Amino acid sequence: MKKIWKKTMKILGILILILVMFSISVGIFNRNFIKSKKEYTDYLKKNKTDISSLQKIGNIDLNIEKADFYLLGENHGVKDVQELDEQFLFYLNKKYGVTYYVAEMSEKLAAQLNKYLSNEKEDPSLLKKTVSELAEYIPQQSSIEYYEKWRNIRNYNLSQNEGAKIKVIGVDVPNPEITNGRDSILYHNFTKVYDTIKNKENARFYGLFGHAHILQDRLSGDTRPFAYRLKDKKLKVISIATYAIDSYTYLPDGEDYPKVPNEKSNWFNLNGPLFYLYGVNDLIQSSESERVALFKLDNANSPYASDTKLINIRNLLGKNIKPYSTDENTLNFIQYAVLIKKSESLTPLKRLP
Repeated sequence: MKKIWKKTMKILGILILILVMFSISVGIFNRNFIKSKKEYTDYLKKNKTDISSLQKIGNIDLNIEKADFYLLGENHGVKDVQELDEQFLFYLNKKYGVTYYVAEMSEKLAAQLNKYLSNEKEDPSLLKKTVSELAEYIPQQSSIEYYEKWRNIRNYNLSQNEGAKIKVIGVDVPNPEITNGRDSILYHNFTKVYDTIKNKENARFYGLFGHAHILQDRLSGDTRPFAYRLKDKKLKVISIATYAIDSYTYLPDGEDYPKVPNEKSNWFNLNGPLFYLYGVNDLIQSSESERVALFKLDNANSPYASDTKLINIRNLLGKNIKPYSTDENTLNFIQYAVLIKKSESLTPLKRLP
């Protein structure tokens, strides 16, 4: 019996040692994956803007170039992104005349939002209905902050002349159960509306989408994101990726997600423990004390012209994000990055008073 016990304990000890060594190896490998380099931090420090006071973005020169279509990418569920989205929209409306908000929602929901925005008398019940129904497409977006954002956009529209008012274009699938080929459908639905717009040369567009949709070149598996497909329309596209660290994500109760306390989780930060963004520590070190910082990646002598930092994302639970070709560089995919630190999660809409 003692021999069996000793043998069992020996095997258990070996297994524990293997597990510990594996964990250490993975940790070292991922730390090397995200580590910073002086060449990058020196560049980023010279090309950053502190936007921690999100409400004051309108008073700052963000050094964002003129384009036909601006795309803001996110990992759904982070609170600060909604306010950033709102303030970027107002900034681009004032500076470049952006009036079309292209939304990751169906045509039906966009029509409801446009009705809410244009009604002479505000209809909060219509807005709440729309945001609630959005949960069928993106559960994390169905939040109080998303609801309040559209109230603020409506109030903003009231101060604008008719030609400057913001309108919504919904480009997502009509049925949320359709998951295959979504980027192709997003593009098809956008072009259907785009082709009906008069004076296209003066039309300016902006939208908030899930991160992968805003990448402007092909990904592994020959995946062709929405932003990549927009090149067929010869539109100048600027992609701004947001990356959150030390933050919480709204993770609603439901069959698609594991149940977490208070419906929020810190699992989705891009400096671990489950997701690792290649080169994220360059952003972290360069941001210094700023809680939210905007980085222009495509200025002269940018090291991002010769590497794919900030594109590759290692996912320990699923599919990694990486370029289709080894010849690509970061600037083929995005032109700006926003680092967000210590954001709270979005608040479930059901908690709206």
